[in-house]
Amino acid sequence: MVENRNLLPETKSRSITAFEHGWYAHQYSVSLSRKIQLPLFDTILKEFNNRIVDKSELVGRKGAVAGQYRTNTVFIPDAIYSFIPPLPQELPNLMRSFTAKVDQRIRTTNPKKVTEIEIGRVLDHMAFVHYWTTRIHPFREGNGRTAREVTGFLCKRFNLPSIFVGPIDKKEYVEALNCVDITAQVSKLNADLDPFVLFLAEKMLRSFPKNLSEHEQIRKDKLIGHIYRLKFQLRYKQSSGSSSKFEL
Repeated sequence: MVENRNLLPETKSRSITAFEHGWYAHQYSVSLSRKIQLPLFDTILKEFNNRIVDKSELVGRKGAVAGQYRTNTVFIPDAIYSFIPPLPQELPNLMRSFTAKVDQRIRTTNPKKVTEIEIGRVLDHMAFVHYWTTRIHPFREGNGRTAREVTGFLCKRFNLPSIFVGPIDKKEYVEALNCVDITAQVSKLNADLDPFVLFLAEKMLRSFPKNLSEHEQIRKDKLIGHIYRLKFQLRYKQSSGSSSKFEL
């Protein structure tokens, strides 16, 4: 095999940089999950983005700063998931409302008292945080990575298995986001999140280890039950025409 040596240093550099920033974010996630009292979510979200985004990603982008909300209009021209996020002048009020809602959700769920019955409630929190972070797109770069890191932090905070979303999951991930988009009212932060909750629940399920303690087995069984309920609800909505088609 002939190597293109001109490309190797740049590729290696990008890989190392991505790993380093991912590690910085992971360190923050671990330390944050152990705190009795959390900072405000606005602070948490900005800190994750600040750790994830490298300065080189913002070169030539006027006014763009890692960990700060964007001040320009952006368009996401992905081949399978394209959309126009809110305008920059809409962000202050929208992010104030969004982060306040997240603070309320987290504050009313004690990590030491999360029972198996409340797994569904925590998954709702994760879906709310992840979906609206990607949909509002508050930062110039790294919104998807920030959403995934925050979701990982919530898994740690509430003692649940990690949710890993890899390249093989992209089609299903985007399909779930698209289904939520149909019902989304961005200005009101309102949407039917069930398709995305189901996606996260199924990815969490596959993270359970093979050998489980009695407590972990009960938790896994409860999660499976929650997945069945979500699928039933989505089928009912689809049959009644109140929801878009989502492959179950």
